[in-house]
Amino acid sequence: MMRGRQSQKGGDSSINIQAHGDITFGLTYDQTRQVAMDTFKVNFVEFQNEAFELVLRRAEELVNSFLEEARKEGWAQIPEGKNPDFQYALYSAQRDYARSGDEDLRELLVQLLVDRAKIQDRDLAQIVLNESLAVAPKLTPGQLDWLSLIFVLKYASFSEVSDLHSLYKAFDAFIRPFLAGASWKESAYQHLEYAGAATHNAVKIEAHVLLTRNYPGLFRMGLTELDLEEVGLSEEARSALIVPSQRNPTLHQVNAATPGEIDSLCQRFGLGTDEAEKLKNLQRRRPVPAAELRAELIAALPWMAQLFELWDSTPIPNLTLTSVGMAIAHANIKKRTGRDFDLSIWI
Repeated sequence: MMRGRQSQKGGDSSINIQAHGDITFGLTYDQTRQVAMDTFKVNFVEFQNEAFELVLRRAEELVNSFLEEARKEGWAQIPEGKNPDFQYALYSAQRDYARSGDEDLRELLVQLLVDRAKIQDRDLAQIVLNESLAVAPKLTPGQLDWLSLIFVLKYASFSEVSDLHSLYKAFDAFIRPFLAGASWKESAYQHLEYAGAATHNAVKIEAHVLLTRNYPGLFRMGLTELDLEEVGLSEEARSALIVPSQRNPTLHQVNAATPGEIDSLCQRFGLGTDEAEKLKNLQRRRPVPAAELRAELIAALPWMAQLFELWDSTPIPNLTLTSVGMAIAHANIKKRTGRDFDLSIWI
């Protein structure tokens, strides 16, 4: 794709990169630390003696943690460092961590700050992340775990999943860590709504429905020759796109775990959107019955029994994450697992 002519110019303590226009990075690491601490001292209510020393130490701990994560991102300087809006976001994070001293909260706020520092235009994502920095301190670790569980089950899918073995591995990495701390109390769910992280709706989506929707290629009983004739694939395309069913070798299945994989395969073989839609329809046919699916998952991952029990006996299936809830869940997942989803997919 051809783009219009671009030019650059920058002043002291700045570097430039080519994008749709000029982007000037902000402050150095030392400048960011100094500005953050000066802002904190001016704005935070001064406590007496030891208490004030404690909050100052906590405020600096948060800044240092943020700068450490910034180095991992490979930033030469801090994006948005000179922006008053980001400076206020950094101060707010310092203030909330200084009040509680909760290390888990500090790590979560740092992840949100990293996401916020990446966004230089005032758009919805920037507004959402600013709000997330204000909401996250109002939530308990158990509520954060539920946000993460809902995010993984309802909104995310894993590109590396190609079969049941890789799916079980992903579940162990991205569901199990958040299950033990999840709260059973109804007040916890009500507070998620009050804080603006989730909304309650009348439609309850069962766990097995989410799994068959997000990974339709892995939870199907198999396709017949008559099913395949509806698509009309060439021999070359069929050899790549259709494989024997994992559940019944006499039947067939689409060689893709998710609809996104079908799009990629169709592009590779020059198939159009009509063929892709037909394959996606095939991929959704004949789902594994709910009881059989549950038994299969619990046999492979015994801890899934607790997930199904929680899903059946709490209001969590009725919760929909707000954009703020998604941003907080995204940061919590990255903090706990190291996995960095592309937040722009959802916000």
